[in-house]
Amino acid sequence: MQSLQLERVQAEELRKQGISYSEIAKIVPVAKSSLSLWLRDIPLSREQRSALYSKGHKAGIKARRQQTKRKLHKLTKEVNSELPTLLKDPFFCMGLSLYWAEGEKQKPWAPSISCAFGNSDHNTILLMRKWFIKYGQVFAQDLTYRLYIHDSADTQKALNAWSAILSINPKSIPITIKRHIVHGRHKHPKYKGLIKLSVRRSTLLNRRIGLWTQGAADHFAA
Repeated sequence: MQSLQLERVQAEELRKQGISYSEIAKIVPVAKSSLSLWLRDIPLSREQRSALYSKGHKAGIKARRQQTKRKLHKLTKEVNSELPTLLKDPFFCMGLSLYWAEGEKQKPWAPSISCAFGNSDHNTILLMRKWFIKYGQVFAQDLTYRLYIHDSADTQKALNAWSAILSINPKSIPITIKRHIVHGRHKHPKYKGLIKLSVRRSTLLNRRIGLWTQGAADHFAA
């Protein structure tokens, strides 16, 4: 019992110095639940709280970066293994080329962008939907759609056309109206705007597509 009391006193002294529970637990061999009970009423100065937050924030960032690095290493190994077979598949190569040209890509300054592909041709949208489902291994419910259309066009007619093409409820397609100089094509009866096809929770898939693209470029340019 006396030993436990000494450990509590030691823990309290360390906490008063602004040391975190994790660091105290390395010095005082007791459970964190005990530390929480002993130390919860010890006040910390604003500077001490700020220092603890800053240190914890930096540690969290470092841990997330290490986790991302491990995931990317694993993903790279998977892509290197599967790509030789995939590059023999014409449908895969066609979809990859389309995404390379028209899809949203991750950048070093924006590494968390999800997959999104926009086009005004309905056959291209249907093709890419199948491509995402087959090679991205996503479900139909993971896909979302948004209509981009000029204000000079017949928005409701376009919305109805796209909902029929995609076999989805028109109410599930949000609309973004583009207001620019009116061109004749926007009033053409066949003009129906552009559909942006997005994949929910697809940051990792976008990274995979980036690795596929780089591998394909290395393969065909060799």
